[in-house]
Amino acid sequence: MTILALVCLMTLTAATIGNGAKTVTTAGLAEALVDDNKSVSEVTIQALESNTGSIFVGDSSVEDGLGMELPSLSSYTYRDLGRGTYYDLAEIYVDSAVSGEGVTFNYEIR
Repeated sequence: MTILALVCLMTLTAATIGNGAKTVTTAGLAEALVDDNKSVSEVTIQALESNTGSIFVGDSSVEDGLGMELPSLSSYTYRDLGRGTYYDLAEIYVDSAVSGEGVTFNYEIR
């Protein structure tokens, strides 16, 4: 039983948690979540409660009506599916239906 407990402890790794926010300056012009490359194993993006229109999440071609739509307080998570998947926050874009609206995001690095 002691050996089993030791094996389980050896497989645990500490995760680094971080967060941020992004405001879309001009509706119709997608903006990256961050300016510099940041590889993460998981990120949850949530539309701000104060948003009056939807946020759209996707790649650099995302726009109003195209991409994952997030009405106010809705969220979407890019998750590691157990295959060592990493996402670059600089390659995840958001656009908004209304200028000046945005998202908050939390990420994990394993």
